Amino acid sequence: MTRFFISLLVCCLISPLCRAQHSKECEQLLSRKINIESIDAITEDLLQLKNCGLDSFDVAMLCKPSMLGPLLSDLEHIPTYGDFFKKVEPMLIIPEYVTMKQNVFALAAVLDRDATTENWDKDTRPLLELGFTAEELATAKEFMLNKHYEHPTYRSVFFEYTSVRKAIEEKIAQQKRDSVANALDAIKQAFAPYCDINQLKSTDYNTVAFTNYEAGMQCAKKMNRPVLIFFNAINSVNSRKMEKMVLADAAVKSMLEQNYVLIDLQCDDREPLPKSKVHFSKSLNMQVNTVGLANAELKSVTYKCVYEPFFVVLSRAGNKVATMGYTNIPNEMMTVLMKGIGK
Repeated sequence: MTRFFISLLVCCLISPLCRAQHSKECEQLLSRKINIESIDAITEDLLQLKNCGLDSFDVAMLCKPSMLGPLLSDLEHIPTYGDFFKKVEPMLIIPEYVTMKQNVFALAAVLDRDATTENWDKDTRPLLELGFTAEELATAKEFMLNKHYEHPTYRSVFFEYTSVRKAIEEKIAQQKRDSVANALDAIKQAFAPYCDINQLKSTDYNTVAFTNYEAGMQCAKKMNRPVLIFFNAINSVNSRKMEKMVLADAAVKSMLEQNYVLIDLQCDDREPLPKSKVHFSKSLNMQVNTVGLANAELKSVTYKCVYEPFFVVLSRAGNKVATMGYTNIPNEMMTVLMKGIGK
């Protein structure tokens, strides 16, 4: 059972018994023309159709983006909801679909049982079949006991537990984001006596880097630090892999933050250059009018490379010590970085 069905059962309160609309109301709804410009309007109308031949499971399935999307592509040829209903009706009697619906309704009935301590252990198996993990069941049970419900059902417990859990997870995520932001601010302050920290940018791999070559080189000279230049590209898959697997590695991050000045240069950055810096590049054979093209020219002319990702290690004196391309092994990066500090 997927997470979609857990949400369906717990939050949408599925019940095989639906209140029937008056036949006149259904006739009006089925004769209504479909507004193909508004998915929200279509979804709202489908919710009404559950009382006109569809049940809540059918509606939930039809409202899934993966189901509704292909159906919407044909809506120009379906003038009314009656025609739409006729289109989806064959799907509703496919044996696999009918069996799936029956299983969902049978499991849904479990959620309406009393969630007593005695029942909880007895109902563990069907609850696991709904898709909950053993850990989730144990945590939800503890949540129920701490809440002191008078007459809880599994549905009411899981509905509130899910809401509370989401709030807790978001709080933890925010605390983590705040912690990262504070750590990056502390790193920036270490540069403050020597460099313009307004030039330092937070990276996606949770450290700071200069995105301007000249600013980074000036800072490194003032701090008497070696430099790591990271030539990459926004659309480079391997660049993103290295950020995640190598540059975000704890040992690599620590080495960079304590010993290096990092310069992160994107070679497809489309930010326009100042008019005074626009020029024709012989190496690129084109007009250099963006930051990205200027970075690409620097990589090509100064460091004789035409691909990304590409790393250059410069000594404290500004001399090239080592270069490397793609790797997914942090220790290989550490070996290169050790050369920059003379070890």
